[in-house]
Amino acid sequence: MIALPKFMTDKARVTLAVYRGSKTTSRLANYFPERFLSYAFLAVGYMTPTMFATPYEESLNLSKAVLGYENFGYWDFFSSEGADQTILDHFDSFWDMLYTNDTTKTITDWSPLGAYEAFITNDTRIPPVDYVTPEILELIATSTKERAIQMEAIRKGGLAAPLNWYKIARGTLEGQDDQGIPQENALIHRPVFFGAALRDYVSVSAPTFLAGALVSSNSTVTIREYNSGHWVQMAFPDEVNGDLLEWIEGLGLDA
Repeated sequence: MIALPKFMTDKARVTLAVYRGSKTTSRLANYFPERFLSYAFLAVGYMTPTMFATPYEESLNLSKAVLGYENFGYWDFFSSEGADQTILDHFDSFWDMLYTNDTTKTITDWSPLGAYEAFITNDTRIPPVDYVTPEILELIATSTKERAIQMEAIRKGGLAAPLNWYKIARGTLEGQDDQGIPQENALIHRPVFFGAALRDYVSVSAPTFLAGALVSSNSTVTIREYNSGHWVQMAFPDEVNGDLLEWIEGLGLDA
């Protein structure tokens, strides 16, 4: 969910972004293009300087007209006062949807306006993805499941700060800030890797950001598709890591 600088030496810098970290990495490319030699995005691709120029309500209307549902309608709940405590009060339901096995559920119970809040406040439970089943998690943690570890860590830190991301994106501040990006930096001038999640119906990864990757870079673009929901790096760790390693090695960057 955050931008992760990896494989960094004095000469080579590769930035890998997942989910919300894609915006951070996109702005690093816009403001400090001389500092990085390549960029990798998973599920959520490069966010152009004009992505947040359209008012939120208009974006919802447009997505509903094109997709049949407001794919970012949940931003309204996440950016509302008290959302952090509401989520923590119904954390199991929230987690089930976050890692749902049936990704089509995100079309009806995650994305639309009011849907996610209704889902969790009703304490609805659905099966999680198979890569977080107790059997799998026994291999990762001894007596404590990974899910429990992650949930406890989030409870301790709280969600007020992480949800500020949505307050900024939901409002007008991001669009205003992005007006200061130099026009010549709107295009990425370095190699780009994009891992598309074919069953991510929230970010609509494949059609939206796949096309964006092709038109937003004047350098080499490498695209790989994965038959998964949003969390491609968890669903197909071997494939994703292998593809990233192959791409990095093919860049010819000095170690």
